[in-house]
Amino acid sequence: AVGASASITVPVKIITAPTAGELDNTASISTSSKDEVPGNNSKVGKVLVETASLAGRVYDDLNDNGTLDAGESGLAAVAVQLVGTAPDGETVSLTATTDVNGNYSFTKLPAGTYTVTETQPANYLDGKDSVGTAGGTAAAVPGDAISGIVLAKDTAATGYSRMARPSFQ
Repeated sequence: AVGASASITVPVKIITAPTAGELDNTASISTSSKDEVPGNNSKVGKVLVETASLAGRVYDDLNDNGTLDAGESGLAAVAVQLVGTAPDGETVSLTATTDVNGNYSFTKLPAGTYTVTETQPANYLDGKDSVGTAGGTAAAVPGDAISGIVLAKDTAATGYSRMARPSFQ
């Protein structure tokens, strides 16, 4: 109708996000009928990007005490999987590989509930797992999973350590 207006809400899914901050979102419309005011067919709005991260370490727990002690080193090239559900119901499934010091991290995560799982390194037995700063539940040995990790927006969860012990002990 002449002079009528309508509001339309369009959900935005950000596929590649910055670590944090704002992005410009541009929405445009077009019509197949005569457009009396074509200058109002586009609008730019700010989208606030709020992400979380989770980090930890896989290391050689020589004395199997669940604590990183002097002389115990990180294990490189260990696969660590992160699986969870974002607030919009989307499944998040990522894999990281530990660096030369055994460190791994997952960044730019949506808020959600996650499970982190280690692929047991060759020639190592399962060791104790350490729950980090955002909580969760470590599976009993043998385990390799920490579940129920709730990441709120802007959370930088750390301390999710995965211990392994040499199989020759």
